[in-house]
Amino acid sequence: MAKRLFRFVLCFLLAIFASGCGENGNIFSWTHRSGSSSSSDSLMSDAASKMKKQEYAKAADLLERVVREKPGDEAAVMKYASACIADTLDSNIASNILTKIVNNNNDISDLSSNISDETINKADKVFHKLVKDPDMFPLLFGANPPISANTNFSAATIYIMSGIFSAANNPGIKQYINADGFIDINRLSHPSDNPAVASAVRDMKDKALEAVNCLNNIERQNLSAKKLKSRLEEFIRKSDSWLADKE
Repeated sequence: MAKRLFRFVLCFLLAIFASGCGENGNIFSWTHRSGSSSSSDSLMSDAASKMKKQEYAKAADLLERVVREKPGDEAAVMKYASACIADTLDSNIASNILTKIVNNNNDISDLSSNISDETINKADKVFHKLVKDPDMFPLLFGANPPISANTNFSAATIYIMSGIFSAANNPGIKQYINADGFIDINRLSHPSDNPAVASAVRDMKDKALEAVNCLNNIERQNLSAKKLKSRLEEFIRKSDSWLADKE
């Protein structure tokens, strides 16, 4: 059930491109060179065509131009996110991690055992940009009208992935990451012994808080959102306790 639901998140991100496009993408693509127009609608349509061809990096380049022109636009940001993620991760990687989170599978395991260092590094940069770039997710929340439930759920997963891949890309932290991607607080020593570890815990906790804020808006309508929020809040409590004990 959980795995199907999280596959839905990734499918949702990709399916956004279906709206407003002809069956074969941009039906007027023969009239201009892709990306040559500065029109947001034209760029979005060109990006949809690239996505259909699985040219995800090219689609992301086009969509970033739209986001810069229309900062905080929900459709543009989510389409840009879908292109970046599709260019970076196999859908099974994200769905497997999220399934373990919602099922509370925190067995000691090396997250990177089935994911190359190159992919972890790339994913860390992509998710960091999505959650930190001032034109991206920071502008979506508090928007009027409010963003959709699907976007809230997808944004929550992106904040979670950002925290996980940031930690996995840190050589001093990766050995403390469990099968679900979270840092295992119980295995950590005193933060004063390793300030880098304490910094990584704070970063993951902060992103977990952002994810909880997204899930607050939809937990009543979505059982898995409620379960995911509960798991995140457990990690936040453990992190706060550990950090308070060490500082």
